[in-house]
Amino acid sequence: MDKSFSLKIGSAICLMCVMALCGCWNLIEEEMEDSKSLNDIRFANFKDEDWKDNEYIRCLRDYVDDYNRGLVDDEIPDQCKDKLKGKFIVIQTQPYLMGGLFIELVFVDYPDELLHAWVYSFVDEESETVFAYEVRAIFSIEGANEFSKEELQQILQEHPEQKFW
Repeated sequence: MDKSFSLKIGSAICLMCVMALCGCWNLIEEEMEDSKSLNDIRFANFKDEDWKDNEYIRCLRDYVDDYNRGLVDDEIPDQCKDKLKGKFIVIQTQPYLMGGLFIELVFVDYPDELLHAWVYSFVDEESETVFAYEVRAIFSIEGANEFSKEELQQILQEHPEQKFW
């Protein structure tokens, strides 16, 4: 092994030891802990009801409507284009690791098909506000849902927090 390489490695290890001893690593860790992730900003003020009624879902509804009118030139939903008709019910939402909201939904006319959507939002980090939304993915998982239209109607009656979109 080259002697100068060994010296460089040894110096780097010594520097890391000194930083650890003087607490420099703690400063870096604290700085990371203090900074907010974009999803922290996006969902900071969400209440329970906001997870089923929000701008992400409205963006998805507008996108589906525009797609059905032929206004969206996008191949993303082509695999499930025949099923993007009518009203849908949101089954579940959660923050998405890649940013924005992951949405599970079922169209009432196709209750046996669970759809997943990813709606991204753009964040102004300085003002900590969301300023735009964008549908990034829609895909179906055929046969993953076993609801009938009647069961979906019953769920809506029993759970008024749910709604048709």
